[in-house]
Amino acid sequence: MLKMNLLQAIVLWCISTFALAQLKVEPCNTQKCQNYFVHFKKNAQRGHADSIATLAEFYYHGFGTSKNLLLAMKYHKKAARLGVVRSQYKAALLFLTNERFKDHKRGMNYLRKAAYNDHINAPYLLGIIYYSDEFGEKNKTEADKWLAQAYKENHDDIPEFIEHIYSFEDITQASFPSLYAAMEKNPMIKTQQNRFAWPPEDGTEVITVLSPDIDSLLKKQMLDSRKKIKQLGSRMAGIDCRTSVACRALTLDEMKDSMNITGGNVVTNDGGSQ
Repeated sequence: MLKMNLLQAIVLWCISTFALAQLKVEPCNTQKCQNYFVHFKKNAQRGHADSIATLAEFYYHGFGTSKNLLLAMKYHKKAARLGVVRSQYKAALLFLTNERFKDHKRGMNYLRKAAYNDHINAPYLLGIIYYSDEFGEKNKTEADKWLAQAYKENHDDIPEFIEHIYSFEDITQASFPSLYAAMEKNPMIKTQQNRFAWPPEDGTEVITVLSPDIDSLLKKQMLDSRKKIKQLGSRMAGIDCRTSVACRALTLDEMKDSMNITGGNVVTNDGGSQ
């Protein structure tokens, strides 16, 4: 079946890209990067949820500060509790793949939360985990559910995984009812190399929108963080109850998540441990 190294490859690719607009963040220690770090840290201290998530990215990649995985996890968890979907997903990846934080149960909980909140990659990753024998979560009903969702969203990597399934078994109405229905409604094609692929565009004009550079992206988020959001019951600065999970009662696991990470190895300036 699908081996762990494939899951690792998928999630490491996902976590290596900047969550705001698929822009890769490189370690950066210039004055400009340090200024961004200081600004977003101040906004994070004010309770601005999106700034907390970006601060986590800075710590993870070493952008404007020293790489620090413990603080990256701390702030991703905090942003995740405030309803930031990209941090729900990133916390899941860290719990599932990083040896320091390895906690499969918590990782799956965060991943399902991200999927229910429409993160583009979360359903695909859940489908892989539930289909495989390798992760202790094999459940064909769950695999069918999440793979069907990823298929309906035309996930780029679904054609390759469909081929993987066919190398072991057929996809039928009995074995994968939801995925089968999605494939019947929107069939893929076979390429000249006899590989599954999404059909080409139907001739409709496609307008390509280029992603902004990271400078523009961060400046926009800085401006957004200055906008006052009307409070509807949440006492957290910058968080609207309509879009926050913080206004409901917390589960025991979520209460545990509200505590800072303690113990374990100490992260050094280069992100290692001692």
